[in-house]
Amino acid sequence: MCDVGASKMAAAVVQMSCLYRGILAVRTTGIRPLIPGVVPMQLRSFSMKKEPELEDNPFYNKYEEKIKQLRSTKPQEFNARLEKRAEVKRVPLGHSRQGEFIKVMEQELEKRDKRAAGSGGFTKDKTLGSILNIDMVQNMSGEEVGELWMKYFSTKDTISAVIPGGIFDVMYNRAKACPTFLYALPQKEGYEFFLGQWSGQELHFTSLINVQTMGENAPSQLILYHYSDLQKEKGIVLMTAEMDAKFIGVHQAQCLANQIIKMAKADYRLGQRDGSDQNFDYMFKLLIIGNSSVGKTSFLFRYADDSFSNSFVSTVGIDFKVKTVYRNDKRVKLQIWDTAGQERYRTITTAYYRGAMGFILMYDITNEESFNAVQDWATQIKTYSWDNAQVILVGNKCDMDDERVVPPEKGKHLADQLGFEYYEASAKENINVRQVFERLVDIICVKMSERVDTDPSMVTGAKNTRLTDKPPQLPQNCTC
Repeated sequence: MCDVGASKMAAAVVQMSCLYRGILAVRTTGIRPLIPGVVPMQLRSFSMKKEPELEDNPFYNKYEEKIKQLRSTKPQEFNARLEKRAEVKRVPLGHSRQGEFIKVMEQELEKRDKRAAGSGGFTKDKTLGSILNIDMVQNMSGEEVGELWMKYFSTKDTISAVIPGGIFDVMYNRAKACPTFLYALPQKEGYEFFLGQWSGQELHFTSLINVQTMGENAPSQLILYHYSDLQKEKGIVLMTAEMDAKFIGVHQAQCLANQIIKMAKADYRLGQRDGSDQNFDYMFKLLIIGNSSVGKTSFLFRYADDSFSNSFVSTVGIDFKVKTVYRNDKRVKLQIWDTAGQERYRTITTAYYRGAMGFILMYDITNEESFNAVQDWATQIKTYSWDNAQVILVGNKCDMDDERVVPPEKGKHLADQLGFEYYEASAKENINVRQVFERLVDIICVKMSERVDTDPSMVTGAKNTRLTDKPPQLPQNCTC
């Protein structure tokens, strides 16, 4: 009995001492005695040590029971969670995998910027041979080489061009006379000025504000490379470009390049004129206007050059061609302007309305939006041109009758409302192209003749000479 009492007392003492030291002792079977020889009953113990960091957590009271249950039933999992929590605690504040990824990307971008700054972002000493196998194109014509060149760069995120040799000579001679120039590039919210500077056969562009900020150290934002290797044999000069995409896009680069080529074309045409070309009786300024992609450029090329191309290249700004025709033995020079249809070029194109004697207002019979815009174009003609300007309304692409959305009757009705003559035409199939221009010239001649009756000084030539009159015949016995 005493032994039993002593055993219970010993167990109680041990249990109290364990509690004091943070250990809970309970009875169990199958394990060795906690204190052999003193406590005959077998005990199992596990830690009851407090975790001050857990208890300091504001949510500890809410999950206290669950924590105790996990600690008592699954001590290994409990310890694993504590160790994991300690590892997380050792991670610096603000550290995350996303942060590491961003840091790595910033380092890569910084390296790329340094490489770009070191090389200017452009290829130095770029040669035609690095792009084109010159030996393989020796047996090809200039037209075939040009087609191959344009096809290759059509898949690249850049611009390209095939420039006739004569036009490039004009460009290069102008570059020698004026190596630096300023160009206003149309933008959505106005114009941005770019400084162009020739360096050999390379044309460098950079924004004017960049030059004002950095001075002579301003880097190039666009470089046009001109390769004259095939000029003597093929009669062409190949052009491509490299640009800094952070400052200038492909469309803007194309706009700058087109204007350079167009200025050279205009000078080339002027240079090709001989003295006899200046002996014209009258000069008429005509404009082709209408929405973008209705076929204005193709219409002009069909009439002036009798050519047509299926490829679509949006007109940038304005272009023109010259063609001479005869009316009643009078030599009439037609200066035909092809205007861009996009809204952003409207400020430029309307400036050319002044002095125009005739307009071809064009819409696409397969595009109802272009037809609905005719009224707005007609209003611009009345606003910006002279009162007696003559207009012909043309429904283009009549060869695409299967895709027609504007019937001929609708076009004729609108023309009657506006007081215009009406034609349907096709630049592709050469339908009514020549007839439209000839009719416009005839109308202008008639209107001018009517005004000459009251004011003969309006036109050059003999006094009281009418555009519809035949020139006076010289006496047969004249010896001059």
